[in-house]
Amino acid sequence: YAHFFLQNQTPIQSNEVESLYSFNPFAAYIDGCSIIQNHADYFSAPLAELCIDLQKSFPHVYCNTYLTPPNSSTVRAHADDRDVFVVQIKGRKKWKVYRKVPVAYPYSHEQVGKNGIVVPPSVMTASSSSSSSISSSLPSSSPTPSPILMEMILEEGDVLYMPRGYVHEASTTDCNNQPSFHATIAIMTSDWSLSKTISEMTRKCLDDRPKYRMAVDLAIGTDGRKENRSNRNNYVIQDSSTIQDSVQIAKDKLKNELEIIFKQMREYINVETISLELGRKYDFHNYQAECMRKKFLYTHEGSDRQNGEVTSADLSSAVVVVGPNAARVVSMSTRIRASTPKERESIRISSSYHNGTRGLTVREDASEALLSIAAHMKENLESVFVVSELRNIITENGAAGDEKTICTICDFTLCSFVKCCVDLGVMSIVP
Repeated sequence: YAHFFLQNQTPIQSNEVESLYSFNPFAAYIDGCSIIQNHADYFSAPLAELCIDLQKSFPHVYCNTYLTPPNSSTVRAHADDRDVFVVQIKGRKKWKVYRKVPVAYPYSHEQVGKNGIVVPPSVMTASSSSSSSISSSLPSSSPTPSPILMEMILEEGDVLYMPRGYVHEASTTDCNNQPSFHATIAIMTSDWSLSKTISEMTRKCLDDRPKYRMAVDLAIGTDGRKENRSNRNNYVIQDSSTIQDSVQIAKDKLKNELEIIFKQMREYINVETISLELGRKYDFHNYQAECMRKKFLYTHEGSDRQNGEVTSADLSSAVVVVGPNAARVVSMSTRIRASTPKERESIRISSSYHNGTRGLTVREDASEALLSIAAHMKENLESVFVVSELRNIITENGAAGDEKTICTICDFTLCSFVKCCVDLGVMSIVP
């Protein structure tokens, strides 16, 4: 359940994440990466409680979160194999939902825009004659409707319901240079379809009987042809009467078997057994989720210090002012200063975390402003700054202080930058 890092809508491979960012999500974010956390309800008490509450209304839910930098997008247009509620937690995000549904109620292997499956061009240029049976029932005010069914900007606290199969895309473009953090509450409806449930029950019923695991009689489907072993490139056709006899015998036998199977299926698959099967599936997923939530959340309650969590009091007593532990407590109210040569040397010697080589890369629209902060602190070694006030340095720095540049430096970008600098030993916390 690690973070997934994406840049320019493309996933970054694990070895690159390690070499570029040492798996630090804050370093990846200021370099323009979007960050996805799957099963975020395993790591966040509020999200876990939300999922537990929603399970009073739905069989099973889970939550993923998406952090997207300003003027960016996380993934390309795609459709999902589940119904989701999009909950905008922080910032703003612009959403487009397309009218045409390329695959009605898709399964995992049918999700367009994922796993190499291209979104059909007709989705982006849909007309009234090309709309699917799902979306064509929606009212339209024009003879030739736009390919876009809905387009809106979600603000903090807004919720968008996205039905399974609808192609959609989202970005932070035209969102006032704000980043976006949203959660998707996933309802895995593709796992609960009647087709899938009956298929799974049928296979289980048949597989429990060894004779149904055997290959079908070779006469079925081969038209009675047998391969000539002396010449594998040719087929020898038997006498027609012999073929007809062998095929008919095989078909009669199969017909009898099917009658037995269908009788067994009618006894094995009914409303009650389907209800029991789905109930077992729901209980299994909910039990797994409960175990994971307890493992990552509830068992750590009240034991922060035992699990390596660092507080401001710890910093004061242990004089931990640089490095990963110090970076964890950085917030907008934290006081910082430029680090000393001794503090920087302690990071180089003691931390295998960075391998002594990693620097810091910053996305283009924020690089000038953030570098001006680092340069100013380097020139004022004795000065102490509050993280929330660092934006004043940008304002005072001529070319880097124009309104557009300042707008790209949101609080999260600023805090992430300081966390990374403290992590690397460039800045120090003032206890």
